[in-house]
Amino acid sequence: PQYRFLIVANKFQTGFDEPLLHTMFVDKKLGGVSSVQTLSRLNRTKKGKRDTMILDFVNDPELVLADFQHYYGTNYILEENETNPNSLYDVKSKISSFDVFSTEDVDAFAKIFFPKNDIKEKLNGIIDNVCSQVISELDSEQIDVFKKDCKTFVSLYRFLSQIITFTDVELEKWYVFLMALIKKLPYIAEGLPYDILSSVDLDSYKLQYQYNTSLQLESGDTSEDGLSPSDSHTNVDDEVDMLSNIIKILNDTFGLDLTDDDKVEFYKMKDKLFANEELMSFFNADNTRDNIQDKFNQQVEDELLEFINNKLELYNKLTDDKANTMFKRLWFNEVYDRMVRGVRL
Repeated sequence: PQYRFLIVANKFQTGFDEPLLHTMFVDKKLGGVSSVQTLSRLNRTKKGKRDTMILDFVNDPELVLADFQHYYGTNYILEENETNPNSLYDVKSKISSFDVFSTEDVDAFAKIFFPKNDIKEKLNGIIDNVCSQVISELDSEQIDVFKKDCKTFVSLYRFLSQIITFTDVELEKWYVFLMALIKKLPYIAEGLPYDILSSVDLDSYKLQYQYNTSLQLESGDTSEDGLSPSDSHTNVDDEVDMLSNIIKILNDTFGLDLTDDDKVEFYKMKDKLFANEELMSFFNADNTRDNIQDKFNQQVEDELLEFINNKLELYNKLTDDKANTMFKRLWFNEVYDRMVRGVRL
């Protein structure tokens, strides 16, 4: 009774259970799983609720139908597993075969996780013990396979739970347990720089003043029109370092396990964004920061939709609510500082 309207951007696309939700106004481009997840918020039943309505200002109904058809039935494959719920148990069996945690571990985690209490820190002890078991029992290749299987279970359960009502509470226990475990599993990265550093013994060092110099700017006519990433205060190495840093932050914070192949997709996305003349025209000192950021975020979301058909795993990683928000914020801050404020980072 208190709230009649709910206005959202990327929130409540999954796991939002509100039977009273009846009408949805859509003023944003959707695509693929995003269409299904968003529009399916209306499918909860309620006594007296006999119909629903969607008023869409942007999307083509035929394309929306195609998105739903793509995920309907048994033809769609996610992470090499069919939408048949039995496939979830197949992945569960694969994970169990590694024998690095027990049913007792999952139950102990659930007993602390689900009740309302102030002892959530005890969850870390359970997960840390399992991680120690993983490191001691599995080699790096097995850890990689184990981690991928865990992510497959989480992704598959998250998707299937939107279209199927599960009665097996063990699946929900596994879901929350593996979500926490994935974030703490060791991240395997290229080790060359660290291997080299670990073999160097530093006995001593000395700081010594060399010289300083004064740099003078010459006055003259300059033009601020057409700011672009090719301007003098931005170079390719800076962009590469900036994107690599963002990837590292996302991996460290959310355990996304973004790979070198994903990094290539980042660079492709960057090139497409910087080639977008309409977007680049927003980056000027006369525009407000919020206005520029809104436009930037919109274009990033449009580019992420391109991953649905050929990079679904990467799409799922970068559209997770918290990761998506941090990804866009970090990238925008870097671009804004370079292009509008002219900061050399």
